[in-house]
Amino acid sequence: MTTCATCTHSSIALIGEQANGSLMCRQRPPTPFAVLVPKADGIGVQALTLWPQVNKDDYCGFHQPTLKNLS
Repeated sequence: MTTCATCTHSSIALIGEQANGSLMCRQRPPTPFAVLVPKADGIGVQALTLWPQVNKDDYCGFHQPTLKNLS
């Protein structure tokens, strides 16, 4: 079956809210976003990126099996 659980592009999320057993899809580049952060002279903007979060049973047309799932 071609799900994210058996895809070479997926990896386990280890930090933040994504560390709840979900996966990150690394088939495409990370998604950039901005976070407002307090600074001594007001508010600043910090740019961050995140890989898209996926579930183990999600389907994607870019699926590539891992080496252990080639059979």
